[in-house]
Amino acid sequence: MILDTAHDAYIGMDYTGRVTAWNAQAEQTFGWSTEEAVKHTLIDLILPTRYAGEHFSGINEFLRSGERSLMNQQLELVACHRDGREFPVEMKISPLQLENRYIFNYFIRDITERQAAENALKRSEEQFRAVYNNAANGMGTRTFDGTIKDVNPAFLEMVGYTAEEINDLEPGVLYDPKYVEFEMAQFEKLLRGEEAEPYEKVYRRKDGVEILTEIRISLERDDAGNPIGIVAVVTDITERRRLEEERAEANETLLKANQELQELDRLKDEFISTVSHELRTPLTSIKGSAEILLTYDEDRETQVEFLRIINKECDRLTRLVIDVLDLSRMESRQMNWIWEELDLAEVVGAAVDGAQSLLIQKDLFIKVDLDSDLPILRNDRDRLAQVVTNLLSNSIKFTPAGGRILINAKRIPADGLDGAGEKLEVSVSDTGVGIHLADYDSIFQKFRQVGETLSDKPTGTGLGLAICKEIVEYIGGNMWVDSTPGKGSTFYFTIPVHPEEPLEHSGDELMEEPGPQLNYAVSD
Repeated sequence: MILDTAHDAYIGMDYTGRVTAWNAQAEQTFGWSTEEAVKHTLIDLILPTRYAGEHFSGINEFLRSGERSLMNQQLELVACHRDGREFPVEMKISPLQLENRYIFNYFIRDITERQAAENALKRSEEQFRAVYNNAANGMGTRTFDGTIKDVNPAFLEMVGYTAEEINDLEPGVLYDPKYVEFEMAQFEKLLRGEEAEPYEKVYRRKDGVEILTEIRISLERDDAGNPIGIVAVVTDITERRRLEEERAEANETLLKANQELQELDRLKDEFISTVSHELRTPLTSIKGSAEILLTYDEDRETQVEFLRIINKECDRLTRLVIDVLDLSRMESRQMNWIWEELDLAEVVGAAVDGAQSLLIQKDLFIKVDLDSDLPILRNDRDRLAQVVTNLLSNSIKFTPAGGRILINAKRIPADGLDGAGEKLEVSVSDTGVGIHLADYDSIFQKFRQVGETLSDKPTGTGLGLAICKEIVEYIGGNMWVDSTPGKGSTFYFTIPVHPEEPLEHSGDELMEEPGPQLNYAVSD
């Protein structure tokens, strides 16, 4: 009864090789009923012919010598069903001696499903190992305490070590110990059934180069599904991060360039509005004065006054045209430069003499204090004069009546840092309205003036300081300002004593050869 309810097929066989017992599970496993099976041999019922000789040879050897090589062993072999199909089984033969005879008890289990599962697992493991070994990304397994168990070839190539070297590395060599605590927390999240987000980690290669990686982790499990470690996929994102940073930098540069273009458009619109205003104002005065002169035949004093207005407004128009032309020539590299030896004192003296009438009109005191040992310069006289004249003009415009202006120049020894050699530092100081620190850079930009509207600042195009800075920088110097609002400003510029004259350009920029020159007046 017990054997009839067993999950394994049970077959009893006598010493002659004939079946004496056949339980219900044997009927189900092999397809033969008990009545059909009893008194037949196993060759007739379940053993494929190719295994018959080996089987009965083992039985006979046992009966002859007692050799138990096949007895009480778990044997895996192939059995045959009644319908002719073969299938894998696990079989155990237990001999039992009754008096002077033996009977043999066969316990047989169909292992088709188990073997299929084992084969599937083996194929899966082989596939995983193929993927693991040939993956483009680094992969590895670790214990829960962080110890490396195994890594694939891609990871070894990534860090430059061999598998043996990886296992012998001291803590802190492959990566910074700061990651240990963080990764332990990630492992604990996985063990709690939570998802671990990808994270970044810096590895240090064998050659010392650091690489940035992105790591994704999951649990490694045994056949029973129990967690036994961590599986990590490691992706080198060093190049990707570099490209992302370059792209962000490029986007920032494009954004900045776009903002600068928008600002330039705004400044040009403002410039056109300013120039239009500056052109209309003197033209209106000239036209009005000319119309009045046409009606005055005898009043000589009135005629002279209106002629003086016409002359003044013509000068104003000339200054405007000169500034616009100078700016255009500098930007298009068409400015004429004439290099010659000159005395800075003569240039400054000429600028002061030219501004005497303006100084007298505003009751301004001016002092020129130049070092007595200033060397002879090699430079463009007219351009240098233009810089000094423009700075002096600005001081006059922005200094209230009764104020003071100081022009100073001194030698600056060569320091070897800028490669420019010996220089002169020239400064023009005043006791005028001053400039706010926030305006220091903008006042040197084209079309800019201190103040927000035409009503709260002296009229002009806002080109004078921009032109001065372009000239000074072209000849190898620098220009800057220092100021205190309400107390005054000092504009500085440096010029090399022996500048390196720019090489002559084919058609782009004219130098050394004098060309037609415009006369310079005090610039707005």
